[in-house]
Amino acid sequence: MSLKYVAMIAVSGSLLLAGCGGDDTTTDTGSTSNPSLTGVVSFNDGSSMTVETVTYDTTGADVTNDSSTDIEPGMVVTVEGPHSDGHGVAHKIKHDSEVEGAVISSNITLVPDSDPMTYEGSMNVMGQSIIVDSMTMFKGFDDPTMITEGTVVEISGMFEDDGIHAKRVKYEAAELMPDEEVEIKGYVSAYDETGGDYRRGSLKL
Repeated sequence: MSLKYVAMIAVSGSLLLAGCGGDDTTTDTGSTSNPSLTGVVSFNDGSSMTVETVTYDTTGADVTNDSSTDIEPGMVVTVEGPHSDGHGVAHKIKHDSEVEGAVISSNITLVPDSDPMTYEGSMNVMGQSIIVDSMTMFKGFDDPTMITEGTVVEISGMFEDDGIHAKRVKYEAAELMPDEEVEIKGYVSAYDETGGDYRRGSLKL
């Protein structure tokens, strides 16, 4: 059995796995009649949205969003729809967080003399390495340096060789409740066909 890339959702102790295609990097297949662009949202007012360097008319778009909030700056989305010269019309917009679950450890520091305040460092969330840099946006935190073990967060970002580079980190809850849903998406590093175990980074499923 060959598994390259999966999205994993754990509900009440059980796991559902669904195959996914493609890498979570910025892409623009502009040669097609209905191109797809994956990138970071910098603006959204409900009728238009800027993703990377393209501003889309979103009034008629079909939106799929797994977050508890509307699509906001910092989220990584995929937009389907024609565009040229920095303007486009969105037919479909999809946001799907890379990780949603409990923090295992956090080492985030304030960048000295940064204005506005920016942060750098890393977190372990559900066994996944989360990289934080000056481009990371935080939602719902008074002080990201004080993120503690057990805090439930939602991560939207890009997969790189050294981990998930977070574009947006959103506070969800102080702790994970029993039977609460968690989500992990990424490459399977090992699979035991006889035992049925999957491994995503340091997380065994």
